Amino acid sequence: MSETPATAPRQVKITETGDCTRLRLVGPISRGTVLVGLVRDAAKAADDDPLLFAHSIFWESREICRAFLSLGFDVDVIDFEAPMPRSAARYVATLTLHHHLVALKPALPANAINIMWLTGSHPEVQNARERQRIQALEARRDCVYQPKRQIPKAAVEVVALDMADHCALIGNQVTLATYPRHLQAKAELFCVSAANIGHIKSASMFVPEPREFVWFAASGAVLKGLDLLLELFSAKELPTLHIVGLLDQEEDFLNIYHAELDNHPRIRRYGFLRGSDPKLAAIFDRCVAVIYPSASESMSAAVAHCLQVGLYPIISRATGIDLPSGCGRYLEQCSIEEIDAAVTDVLQKSDADLRSEIATLQAMALERFSREAFRARLLEVFARWLA
Repeated sequence: MSETPATAPRQVKITETGDCTRLRLVGPISRGTVLVGLVRDAAKAADDDPLLFAHSIFWESREICRAFLSLGFDVDVIDFEAPMPRSAARYVATLTLHHHLVALKPALPANAINIMWLTGSHPEVQNARERQRIQALEARRDCVYQPKRQIPKAAVEVVALDMADHCALIGNQVTLATYPRHLQAKAELFCVSAANIGHIKSASMFVPEPREFVWFAASGAVLKGLDLLLELFSAKELPTLHIVGLLDQEEDFLNIYHAELDNHPRIRRYGFLRGSDPKLAAIFDRCVAVIYPSASESMSAAVAHCLQVGLYPIISRATGIDLPSGCGRYLEQCSIEEIDAAVTDVLQKSDADLRSEIATLQAMALERFSREAFRARLLEVFARWLA
């Protein structure tokens, strides 16, 4: 997707200094320098760089930098995993992830505006929810599974949240409710920007025959409910379940579900596929619905992507996705029995009803999760915060 002249920042000079990429406005005097700690490589990516068509965080990182530039600020960009700079007296504002503000704030001017970019539920809530899912799995299967999506410095991140002047949260009211009230008061909600998908189903493709299903995620199979789906689909005569995700990084999960993943005729595993991969498009064309019983998200970019493509959602409330009234199916408890009932309902719906719901869902998703919508929201909120 190319940038329009109206949204692209004015001419910018890019220089590299150690761990920092510096974006400097050419021409009028800037309003000061903002430190951004996100994805450094994305900040300088050209519009056609494949990086910007992978996970939404890459394009969002670049767009955040462009928003600051458009508002008249220079930008220093470091990677979110890099150490914070020891010298920070020149920064008028910061935007950081996770716990980094705790180390950074003592070096900042007293009047610097500090923004935390939040891409998940409250860290202690996420950690607790993954542990609950693991305990349930280990009780069902008499196995051992190591956590994959724990926030390693959750206690420090909680301190950083209190230090922040503003919080930008990718999520909806369900996501926001995982945070305490005093943090909710200083947060603004943002919809995720689904990556440029390059494949959108037409109405005639919404209900393929047979009606197959897909689980589409990255890491954290148990947090995101894949274990529940494997137990359901392996036990019943259901259409094929397609699994797209980073399972190769979870050897314990592969061992626990070896029979289901490797030997079941109606369960197919593909590994991780980028959103623009033609192989993923071919899988989606075989499927009528995405099933995503996640226990913790910000706002699921994977689900947003699937809605834009034209899949029916069977999703937990924790995905952070607001569905139009009467469209799609929420999982309230994410039990195997509840998922089974939702799958059965989709299989029994008429083609006409499914097409109608999916058309409404797709139209909503193409607008709400568009890059244009994200950009407009970003500029509106940042302009208020940095007035």
